[in-house]
Amino acid sequence: MSGEERDQEVERVALQVMDRARSAFSRSLRTVAKYDEEKIHRFDAAFDRAKRYYDITSQQAAHAFEIRVNMPGEVVAHNGEKVEDAEVVWEFDGNAFRDRSYELMVTSKLPLSREDKN
Repeated sequence: MSGEERDQEVERVALQVMDRARSAFSRSLRTVAKYDEEKIHRFDAAFDRAKRYYDITSQQAAHAFEIRVNMPGEVVAHNGEKVEDAEVVWEFDGNAFRDRSYELMVTSKLPLSREDKN
């Protein structure tokens, strides 16, 4: 079996497992948690949203991108990868936002003007 065939088989089995897990969740919610059809419907909708989000972020895994922010004055603090001149650079791969958000932070200091010094 080639690597591509193996990957396709793993994907097929993974989808089967997810379908079985979803069915098991729904059965348990009905029988154990006594969810009515409206609550089951809301669970299904939330599950579908999470699955779409996961699928989208999975498709981005092979991509890389960067964000650049040009700041006035001198950059004094940041959580980026590097600073080039007054530009802070963040570098990401496609997995960066898969399971969490990311906050970009940068602070710069402007030089005092002549009026401010007096």
